[in-house]
Amino acid sequence: MNSILSLVILLGAIQGGVLSVVLFNSKVNRTANKVLSITVFTISLALLLAYFQVTLDYRLYTFQIKSILPLSLVFVPLFYLYTKLSTKENKQITLYDLKYFLPFIVIFIYNIPFYFGSSEEKIEYFERENISGSAFWSDQLEIVLVNVVIFAFSILIFLLVRKMRKNFEDEVSNYSRELVKLMFFMAFSILTFTLTGLILSLLQIWGIHYPEILDFLTAIGSTLLIYFIGYYTLLHPRIFHPLKQEETKKENAKLEVENKEILYDDFLAKMVLRMETDKIYRNPELTLQSFSDKVNIPSYLVSKIINTKTGLNFYNFVNRYRIEEVKQELKKSTSPKIMQIAFAAGFNTKSSFYNYFKKDTGLSPKDYIK
Repeated sequence: MNSILSLVILLGAIQGGVLSVVLFNSKVNRTANKVLSITVFTISLALLLAYFQVTLDYRLYTFQIKSILPLSLVFVPLFYLYTKLSTKENKQITLYDLKYFLPFIVIFIYNIPFYFGSSEEKIEYFERENISGSAFWSDQLEIVLVNVVIFAFSILIFLLVRKMRKNFEDEVSNYSRELVKLMFFMAFSILTFTLTGLILSLLQIWGIHYPEILDFLTAIGSTLLIYFIGYYTLLHPRIFHPLKQEETKKENAKLEVENKEILYDDFLAKMVLRMETDKIYRNPELTLQSFSDKVNIPSYLVSKIINTKTGLNFYNFVNRYRIEEVKQELKKSTSPKIMQIAFAAGFNTKSSFYNYFKKDTGLSPKDYIK
C-alpha cells in the first residue's frame, strides 16, 4: 500500500513541477499565472516531502519532520491571491498583499528552534506525533490553529470564485467559461481538503484514533488535484495559452455574431425589468456605471445594447422612462405641481426636464396639460 501511495504522490509532485514551469512561462495574464505557478510549485514541494515521509527512514532523514506544516500556510494564501487577481478583485500584487503570509511567518519563526534543533528532538516529536499519537498540547494546538487559518482562506477563495461563477454570463468567450469551471473545481477541492484536515486535527486533540492513511489524505487529494489541472489543461489548452490576438478577435467576432441577438434581447429585457419594477430611473444621480452595477452587465455592453436595440443613448433611454412617469402623473392630477413631479421622476434640473419633455411631446408641460 505504501509503495503505491508513494508512487502516486511522487508522480503528482513531478507533474506539478512541470505544470508550474508551463504556467510561469505563460504569456497571458502573466501576474496571475505566475502566482498560480508558484502555488502549484509549493504544492509539489509539499508532495515531495510527503513522498520522503513515506519512503525514507525518519531517523536518518530528520529534515523531513514537521516540514510540510508551514507550507500549507504558503500555497493556500497564494491561491487566494491568484483568485483575487483572476476575479479582478486585485489588479496587481502590492506590498500590502504580504499580510496574507503573516501566519506562515509566525509559525516559521515559532519553529526555528525546532528546525535548527537536534535530530533527537525531531525524532522524539515524530514518534510522539505520528507513532504513539500522544503529541503535546502545544503541538496539537499549533496544528489546529494552522488548519483553522487555511480553512478560513479556503472559505474566502470559495466565496470569490462563486461570485465569479455567478457573473460569468457577462463573458461571451469559451475561454472565460472554461477558466471559471476550473477555478470553481479547484476552490471546492481546497475547501474540502482543508475542512478534512481541520476535522482530523480536532479528532487528534480529542484522542480519537483514525486510520493512518487519513494522515496522507490531503497529500492524495492535492496529487489528484494536480492531475486534474493537467488533464483539464490538455482538454482546454486556451485556459493558459489562449489563441493569438488576431485569432482571438476573429473567434470573438464570430461568436458575437452568432449570439448577439439572443444575448442583447435577454440583457435588454433584464434592464427594462429593473426600470419598470424598481423604477431606478427615479434616482437623479443614476449614471451608466451605477446602472451597470445594478443590472450586473458591463457598462460598455449596456450602452451598446441600448443603442442597438432602441436607437437611444443611455441618458435618453433613462429620461424616456422619466418623461413617461411625468406624463402619467400630469394626467392623474387636477392641479399638478409640474416641477415637483419632474424631480420625483428623477430629473435634477428644470432646464433638463423642459428640454426632454418638449423633445418627447413637442409641447411644453403647461401646453401638454391643456
